[in-house]
Amino acid sequence: MNPPMNRKAPLIALVSLIAFFPLLASGLDPAEKGLGFTALSDGKSFEGWKHAGNWEIQDGAFARVRGKGSLTYEAQPVPDDFELRFEWRVSALCNSGVYYRPGQVEYQVLDDAHPVYGENPRQSAAALFFCMGPSKRATRPVGEWNSARILCKGSVIEHWLNEERVISFDYTDPKWAKEVELLGIRGGDLTGRGGKLSLQDHGQDVWFRNLRMRTIPADEALVPDPNFKPLPVTGAALEKENARVRSMLEKGDVYGVRWRVIADEETDYHLPCERIAKAVGMEASDFDEVFPWSAMKRCEVHGQVMVEIPKHYTRRHVSEGYEYRLISAEKRPGFYVDPAFVENGKELEKIYVGAYEAYLDDAGRMKSQADVYPTADKTRVQYREAAKANGAGFGTFDLRTLLLLQNLFLVEHADRNSQRAVGNGWGMMLQPARTHRSVREETGVNRLITRPASGKSEAALMNGLFLGCAITITSEEKPGNVYFTGRTLTKVEMHAPEPGLATFTFDGPPVDTTTDMCLGGAAQKTGLSDVIAGHSGHGEPHGSQPYDVYRSVVKYRHIENLWGNLWCFIDGANLAKGKLFVCDDISDYESGVTWTTYRATSIPQLLQNDNGDVGGPREIHFLKNLGYDPEMPWLAVPQDFTHVGKDSLPGQNQSQILREGNFGDYYYLNDKATCYVHGGGFDHYWRCGLFTLRGWSSDTQHWYLYGSRLIYKPLPGG
Repeated sequence: MNPPMNRKAPLIALVSLIAFFPLLASGLDPAEKGLGFTALSDGKSFEGWKHAGNWEIQDGAFARVRGKGSLTYEAQPVPDDFELRFEWRVSALCNSGVYYRPGQVEYQVLDDAHPVYGENPRQSAAALFFCMGPSKRATRPVGEWNSARILCKGSVIEHWLNEERVISFDYTDPKWAKEVELLGIRGGDLTGRGGKLSLQDHGQDVWFRNLRMRTIPADEALVPDPNFKPLPVTGAALEKENARVRSMLEKGDVYGVRWRVIADEETDYHLPCERIAKAVGMEASDFDEVFPWSAMKRCEVHGQVMVEIPKHYTRRHVSEGYEYRLISAEKRPGFYVDPAFVENGKELEKIYVGAYEAYLDDAGRMKSQADVYPTADKTRVQYREAAKANGAGFGTFDLRTLLLLQNLFLVEHADRNSQRAVGNGWGMMLQPARTHRSVREETGVNRLITRPASGKSEAALMNGLFLGCAITITSEEKPGNVYFTGRTLTKVEMHAPEPGLATFTFDGPPVDTTTDMCLGGAAQKTGLSDVIAGHSGHGEPHGSQPYDVYRSVVKYRHIENLWGNLWCFIDGANLAKGKLFVCDDISDYESGVTWTTYRATSIPQLLQNDNGDVGGPREIHFLKNLGYDPEMPWLAVPQDFTHVGKDSLPGQNQSQILREGNFGDYYYLNDKATCYVHGGGFDHYWRCGLFTLRGWSSDTQHWYLYGSRLIYKPLPGG
């Protein structure tokens, strides 16, 4: 491969040649021919072009003379990497443009004294309209010809005006995210390719001539100017632009929410969400009449109890210090189909999420059904294989589906805290590790005999338990090892079978007990939310106060225990050395992969490996903000946390303060993890939540707190 071409030298030489050689009728000069340019017009005809009869040839130029539509080059699409050169001239108060990518991607052609647009640099001559203003104004007076260039190579875009480079930026650079998002509202997508070149008819007379284009070769670099700075948009121009944005977003049935991105933890952390667009003035219950919420329903799919979610469109962006979430039933400018509905490049009309946590039957197939103990203590790989055993399109709960549900929740409830909005869930059951230890070996029994501490009351003995709860029996020596589970506690007797002892009785087949066994809580049975009236809410509290409210089932839009009870492995997202890699196709989900079908995100996620002390001075690292990747705007994963650089804050009761604000969910990420688990387990207290993602787990890890959930996507041809 040849070294990258030095662009400056040819450009200087070309400028000199233009000065000495007049442009030919075709619009080419010898230097441009050498660079590979092709003339798009011979100055005599419309060969290769299409219009509605409202354009003429005048002195070798295309002239718009009456208003019927744009002039489009139909001979070939615009190359992915290209340079376009042309000249333009406007009439007084003229507004026109050159479209060079699919949709609303436009080099603005304008009389800069235009009273409507010219005051806003993002809408002035040579601007990337509604996205990026030029660094300076360089137009010639009305009636004179202006020279222009558009260069696109990869993600770099340049606009030139009268031999001056006035725009030069890389649209994947996070510092331009706001501008790129602004264009998205209008319907512009800078990643689009294969569009037709179009000269706009906006109702005023305009002329174009000497259009010529070349493909930029692979070995020719186009480097954005690091010193590029667009003219600022201020005052009345900014107010008018913001009003236009609001009008675009509020047009039609668009429902949204926004909240302040936390810059100052003291002032921003507890600020509420604000409903926007058509959601203004609505309550959560009103969404029962709004699509897609209104169309979410429980159903049976291949024998599994699932929740059907219909395809819809969404938009997420961060602008002016706020994060915005918007949902629409229809495709609108700046919106995209939620990625959960896209598999192998094809859009799905519906997807399905297990109504219950996963249960593995005797054949090893994953099920979603009521009145069973959800299966725990398997690895992510084992759960994935169990889901796939149901057939094509089945898989385990993945990141895209989780983010879809988070998005629906945020817009519906206008609240970031799921425990506050819906319910706390199963979060304060007794950990079975080294708790009620067996003191007797027995054969064929349904009880475990323990020796409580002297003076311990029955109420204290039952802390974190209640009659009718599920239990687990684990090893004292190796607490992660499970002897058996899937049992219900039926009776507790103090001073039985003799004074100083206590007996826990449970159902199921008799077992042989040893003195290595410990009894504690477990994930509760599925289907307990079926008694809840409606699609969302929480069940009755269980056990002793005051923490009984953290022992209840929750349901969101017919889906039981999206948080609490069991941590749920998340598929389609792999971690490596603290970096996140995501996959866009359920058929390609695989552990340990960080290349080919998985792509890296540009979101910088902070590491946080301290579990803190529940309710104590070290419980201070709660989720602060969700990251934003302009290439994947839907990818809203935890980015940072509160009180960075501090280990504890004694005497400040920060735990209580932090869990009641913002998301109220904890932040976890280390450089050893290979995957996420989500939601919190039955011992996770107030940290359980819809936005709790723990990046501390590996694909080989199994635990009695780790479970899964079935999803189904009806793949084409499946």
